[in-house]
Amino acid sequence: MINGYNKKLEGLELSIINNINAIKIRKLQIKQSIYEIVSVLSLIAIVPVIYYIINSFSSSAVYDYITLIFYDINALAYWKELSLSILESMPFMGLAVGLGFVAIFLLSILKTLKIQVLKNSLA
Repeated sequence: MINGYNKKLEGLELSIINNINAIKIRKLQIKQSIYEIVSVLSLIAIVPVIYYIINSFSSSAVYDYITLIFYDINALAYWKELSLSILESMPFMGLAVGLGFVAIFLLSILKTLKIQVLKNSLA
């Protein structure tokens, strides 16, 4: 049998736990950096998408149909046709892309905050 095998090393357990926590914190820092970059990029991407949505709304006939409701109340008698016309003139592509970027931004911010809380609990 090996001599001194049962001998206990002082501070070995604490050193192992500290090394494991340091590795976990490093992994969390990398994840947090990636989520921060994604949130900044999605926030930057929201600005041109909003500009595109505004231009799409101004070039579509949505405003005309909505103002028709306020100026001619008799147009509400044809509410099915009016609502379908409003839906057809909506810029759905711009709205979908804009809401997608907003969702990505909110999810990445949420993940960043969650990782920050987890990192603080390890430290």
